[in-house]
Amino acid sequence: MRIKEKDGALIDVYAVYWINGKLYFYGLIKDYGLSAFDVDEVKVVDSAMSGEFIFFDDGVFFKPLIAEGLLDDLIEGDLESYRRFIEILKEKEKEKEKEKEKEKEKEKEKEKEKIDPDFY
Repeated sequence: MRIKEKDGALIDVYAVYWINGKLYFYGLIKDYGLSAFDVDEVKVVDSAMSGEFIFFDDGVFFKPLIAEGLLDDLIEGDLESYRRFIEILKEKEKEKEKEKEKEKEKEKEKEKEKIDPDFY
């Protein structure tokens, strides 16, 4: 998911949560951590949430934030937690790339199966 601030900055969203019926996002700020964004102050430019998300308290959070206990530290701007979170994101990206490669290989195999060797 991605939001756009009024100044045009694009922010990747890793949590959606509600407080007193009001919707907020936690977006990743470079070299800091997570920052809260009021839905009324930003524009959602990509509403798709990709990856593993779980319901926790009053929101939906990127699973590693909860599983690794990083949420509070990232909100407070803890640099070590930020580095760990970036590592996790890179690992997840590598996993996605491997999955894409596997899918491409499967497609190639399917194409090979479609070719009738007796045709030639």
